[in-house]
Amino acid sequence: MTQGPARLGAWQVVRPLGAGGMGAVYLVEHAETRARRALKLVRPGPGRDLSRASREVEALARVDGHPNVVRVHDCGELDEPGQPALWVVMDLAEGGDLGARLARGPLPVAEVVALGRALARGLAHVHARGVLHRDLKPANVLFDERGAPKLVDFGVARVDDAVRLTRSGDVVG
Repeated sequence: MTQGPARLGAWQVVRPLGAGGMGAVYLVEHAETRARRALKLVRPGPGRDLSRASREVEALARVDGHPNVVRVHDCGELDEPGQPALWVVMDLAEGGDLGARLARGPLPVAEVVALGRALARGLAHVHARGVLHRDLKPANVLFDERGAPKLVDFGVARVDDAVRLTRSGDVVG
């Protein structure tokens, strides 16, 4: 994983947590409060802009306030010559993802039912606010320290009548 900046806004980068196709995620700590969160730093590849990252911030702001949806705490743009980037500070969910849990074997029925209910409530909240996630998969369900599931990664979400990110026939998510 590439090294990120040492500090973004009031957030001190502690260590990398992971990386994906468009960026990396870091453990950060707020300089004054010492609150720990996850910071997603999005650097689009050649020929791409920050529209998907901006869409994610917009979608998360719109759906804020549900216990099963990751919450945004801060965001900003990193203006480095030739390398535009957007950073978003979100809830820290250190309990792993659903994909890793499923890789260890089947979940007990009671846990599947509780998980399904929690995710359905989160999705209902998201949909009621005019957002369609479009990339729901085990890797995009994280667990907090109490084991509560959180929906994450709204990068390809559709927000109300927003301009489509794809053309007809394109695959998203």
